[in-house]
Amino acid sequence: MCNLGNAIWTQLHSAAHEFAHHGWRIMPDVLCRDIDSQRMESATVAPSTDAEVVERWWSQAPYPILLATGTSIDVVEVSIRVGVTVLRILNNAGSVGPVVHAHSDRWQFLVAVATDGAIDGDSEGPPPTSILLPPWVSASGMTCWRITPQEVGWRLPGERVVDLAIRIAREIQ
Repeated sequence: MCNLGNAIWTQLHSAAHEFAHHGWRIMPDVLCRDIDSQRMESATVAPSTDAEVVERWWSQAPYPILLATGTSIDVVEVSIRVGVTVLRILNNAGSVGPVVHAHSDRWQFLVAVATDGAIDGDSEGPPPTSILLPPWVSASGMTCWRITPQEVGWRLPGERVVDLAIRIAREIQ
């Protein structure tokens, strides 16, 4: 079940505007099947940071928020077991960024895309083209922040820094 009513709609609307204001390229998850409102004209929408576009999208329905990845922001996903150690390493290095607790047993570290486009490959699985941002609750579980963007001043650690922390975490576990 996707639709949680007016309270979540207000939270999603506010969050979508805040993400876009900070330059995060977002789009609605128009494929969420349980929204009791009119469908968007197209199931394919281009991510945007434009406040008017964001307003139009989230005034239609309480769509889940997708963050487009791969351009300026990427995601490195690991198990919670590895993520706890990675977070400790990043904290000690002063390089903590936002972390999403996906509805499963996964943590998603948001990172600044490497300027040369190279990825060291320490993420557990291929990088997605978009990820679901909090707040969201569905039949498959809850997506929430482990570390909010506000807690870290909207700063993103470099992809290579997080990859190195993952390698170290695996070595010491």
